[in-house]
Amino acid sequence: MNISLRPVKIAQNCISSSSFIQKPSSIALALAKNKRILDLSNQKIRPKDVKYLSNVLKVNQRLQWIDLGGSKIGDHGAEKLANALKWNQTLQELYLEGNEIFDEGVRELANALKWNQTLQLVYLDRNKISNRGVGKLADALQVNCSLHTLYLDGNKIGNDGTQKLADALLVNQALQEISLQGNKIDDEGVSKLASALQVNQSLLNIELDDNKISSEMINCLKQVCKDPARKVGK
Repeated sequence: MNISLRPVKIAQNCISSSSFIQKPSSIALALAKNKRILDLSNQKIRPKDVKYLSNVLKVNQRLQWIDLGGSKIGDHGAEKLANALKWNQTLQELYLEGNEIFDEGVRELANALKWNQTLQLVYLDRNKISNRGVGKLADALQVNCSLHTLYLDGNKIGNDGTQKLADALLVNQALQEISLQGNKIDDEGVSKLASALQVNQSLLNIELDDNKISSEMINCLKQVCKDPARKVGK
């Protein structure tokens, strides 16, 4: 289901970064006005503010889209959000790019995805996620039935992590798009994905730019994805 949503900028609703930090109740007031989108990107959000937002998310039944990109919430903030996601049943899109989230924070988010069945899109670009962290996400993908878009660009994912994602794709039939641009993947990792995509028929778009992958292996992957509806980006 595609929902057309217009971002509600904080400034347009009289919620600046300072008002959010000093008066966290102001964000509750904004959400009470049937707001489905909340943009907190590039704000200086402190741990206690993330905790407050997490508490709001546990009971909020309107919010569908939240952007915390560039807010550097770290693993502690990711843990607080993950706790809320186990309760929230309305959020569909979550943007967490550039937040200095390491494997520990991703582990908590992955655990939440095992419970949450409403999130459809998660952006985790430009964090500090390694093979260990993406392995936890792969575990979650084996049981999650709602997530259809996952962005992991600009992390530290190598062939071992790609193998774990490939294993998950043998089971998962919900994910439609995954982006792994700017990681540490080479031909070995892509060969694992190619094998998985011979079985998986739900993934329609995979982005692999800026990795150490030969043109021959990309062509091999494209041969596997012959369906015109499927796209391989390189």
